[in-house]
Amino acid sequence: MEINFIPDEVLDLEESEDLLGTRPYSLTLFDLILKTPGKKNIGLFGSWGSGKSTILRTVKNLISKHNAQKGNKKARIGYFEFDAWKYSKDDFRRSFLIELIEEFEIAPTKKLNRILYDDVSHEVKSSPTYLFDTRSISQWLILIVFVFACTSYFIPVLSQFQDFKAIAAIISTISICALFLYRAITETAVRHKLVVKESRLIEPERFEKVFEEIISQITPAMAKSKLEWIGKEKRGDKFFKTVIVIDNLDRCD
Repeated sequence: MEINFIPDEVLDLEESEDLLGTRPYSLTLFDLILKTPGKKNIGLFGSWGSGKSTILRTVKNLISKHNAQKGNKKARIGYFEFDAWKYSKDDFRRSFLIELIEEFEIAPTKKLNRILYDDVSHEVKSSPTYLFDTRSISQWLILIVFVFACTSYFIPVLSQFQDFKAIAAIISTISICALFLYRAITETAVRHKLVVKESRLIEPERFEKVFEEIISQITPAMAKSKLEWIGKEKRGDKFFKTVIVIDNLDRCD
């Protein structure tokens, strides 16, 4: 009896053997994409390893072959695939927009760039933490030695306290001791604060507006006259319709 092993990898069913029998799903999805007008949401459900990603890879290649045909110049289909699992620990909307902009070579405005790429920092509002800095030991040693030396020197001259030079020397010594004491104290207990740096969050309403503007630049039939978040310059291709795929949702928490 011959045993065939199914490889755990994404395949193109146009070029590989359909071991799971999923090619009809790819053809059905492609047919829906071609013939269905307007906006539609299509769900592809199946357990992990059942071949969902292979179905999508085959659909993508079918779209590429469709776009390459000369007679389909005005009916070209854009394709964008977003791996939700890859960015499951990041802000979904932010990561989605960044990938979408890069895929279709959209020119974002400076305002949108700040939201997508600039991080924000804030200090955690909690009790400050003070830690002992071992580097301050040298300050304390210098202070102790200095005080000991000065004490040994000035004790014999205390009887001459009315001497102006002795008074000036004592004042200078006390000032130097105070300076060393201040530095030793400030460098002994170091205040540590917790600063959190994180990406900006994109609200659902703002995400929807940015997404609509991007789609309007990709698909001329949905073009908007007023653009707020992206520039009017469009460097990439334009399409009759656009397919957006969100893969690996079942792997996300």
